[in-house]
Amino acid sequence: MARSVEVLLDTNFLVLNVPGIDVEKEVKGIVPGAKLVTIESVVRELDNIPGGGIGKAFISAKGVRILPSRGFADDEIVKMASKSGMVVCTNDAQLIMRLREKNVPVIRLRGKTKLEMRGIAD
Repeated sequence: MARSVEVLLDTNFLVLNVPGIDVEKEVKGIVPGAKLVTIESVVRELDNIPGGGIGKAFISAKGVRILPSRGFADDEIVKMASKSGMVVCTNDAQLIMRLREKNVPVIRLRGKTKLEMRGIAD
């Protein structure tokens, strides 16, 4: 039986509003059995940005588990993902560079119509 992989959703990924892309379905197509999670730091960011309600609504509607965190969201994401084998969903170029340096697989929006993963999720 394949183990489930936690896929951590970053702030900018949660506020994606791309017509025709079902984020949950696409992520689970890339990472079968994916468990969608985010962190408290991301939820705090959503509270303070325009469009953050979209992300909070997604978290609620899809039952995304919120993991405890205290620090700056990007720092917490890098730390958690590199230690626990998570895949991270983000379009933040700086965060992607930091994650790739730690060999963390990243799912991002490619073009305007599809998601793709770089790196390997075991």
